[in-house]
Amino acid sequence: SLGSEGLVERRGRRRSGPGRPEIVYGLTDASEALFPSQEGRLLQELATFLHEEGRDDLVRAFFDRQAERRWSAVRERLDGLEGPARMGEVARILTEEGFMAEVDTDPEGRELLRLCHCPMRSLVDVTKAPCRSELRSVREMLGGHLVRVSYIPAGDASCCYALKQAG
Repeated sequence: SLGSEGLVERRGRRRSGPGRPEIVYGLTDASEALFPSQEGRLLQELATFLHEEGRDDLVRAFFDRQAERRWSAVRERLDGLEGPARMGEVARILTEEGFMAEVDTDPEGRELLRLCHCPMRSLVDVTKAPCRSELRSVREMLGGHLVRVSYIPAGDASCCYALKQAG
């Protein structure tokens, strides 16, 4: 049944006259994901509109605020974590956000954070504000200076970051 598959859930009852009340069902988040969504296209069109109107400042301010909210939301998950444990938790956080993140090592032995998917790719075609925000967030989460090793908008297969070596 749709209920046992987690696609619908009971939302309440409705009385429309004499007799037993009707049971009201609604779609769950899992079932909503099965329907086409216009949000990505509309967000891209909004960013294009703001750009054409000379309001890139609003787009940047929006993503700066999102970066601040993201940091507030994940700070507790990263408290007390250092080195590989912190890098692994950052990868999990970013994967939850749709980046398909993984920890890798380069030939020089540096630990890399590789983002294999960009969940905001259609927006990045209009403005680099999401990229700026992503870099800021990753810097805050890892707690160090980063070097961007690869970049999807430049034609690379992933966005990849390495912690800058001291000295």
